[in-house]
Amino acid sequence: MSTEREEMPPTAKRSVQQWFQFIFPEARMRVATRRMPRDWFELLTRIPIIERVVIKRFVENLMCEQWLKEPHQDLEGMDPLAASKEVHGRVLLEALLIRMTHNREKTPRELRRIRQQLGM
Repeated sequence: MSTEREEMPPTAKRSVQQWFQFIFPEARMRVATRRMPRDWFELLTRIPIIERVVIKRFVENLMCEQWLKEPHQDLEGMDPLAASKEVHGRVLLEALLIRMTHNREKTPRELRRIRQQLGM
């Protein structure tokens, strides 16, 4: 997969069109079809950096939801959602989350999301 970027001499200035194509890689296709983005989200996700952030957050959220639904040995076979509803389960769950924080098994953002979903 190769990118089609032209090497420009350091003294040359880029035109507005070249900057637009640099920021929006699919700009040439959109100009050819003359289709405007449907909404702001579609416009912003054409920027590669923002697109990566959106995909990363989507995957993090998906993994957190999946983790909340699967049973764990540390919770005596309960899933975290069921454990958060019982007193004994909440103690086990808090110990598990603290251990995960110390061992850095999940990112701080994922742990915040998990705690928010569990109401802790």
